[in-house]
Amino acid sequence: MTAQEDGFTQLLVVRSAEAAHSPALEELRMKLEGEGVELRKSAEGGLTAVDRGSGGAVFEAPKPMMWDSSPGTPPEGAARTRASEASSQEPDAGESGKLAPVAVEVGADQDELVLTPDEDVLKGEDTAYPVFIDPQ
Repeated sequence: MTAQEDGFTQLLVVRSAEAAHSPALEELRMKLEGEGVELRKSAEGGLTAVDRGSGGAVFEAPKPMMWDSSPGTPPEGAARTRASEASSQEPDAGESGKLAPVAVEVGADQDELVLTPDEDVLKGEDTAYPVFIDPQ
């Protein structure tokens, strides 16, 4: 987690193939809590928090993404995510040869966010570690 002038960023770093095979990475569950808002999945795969009173968007988050440390160019049209600030050695999503969206679901009770990492990027035969998961 990195504090910034206008908020914070989070980045989960999976450092090895052994770590990638942990059952804890099959689904990442993040607790949610808020009053007066409803969290909805957007058509693009991101999230929108909607004010229950006015119906307007309070905030939006882009689709969560993940990438490995292999060099390359992402597929045409792939969204660029922010660069990792933990180390200048860590590749940005736009510099990776393996980039994929992370599936996202909002719990029925609006109390958790469930992220499901892409299996090929997380533990594919040609995956270069570390792997970075950006929940956005």
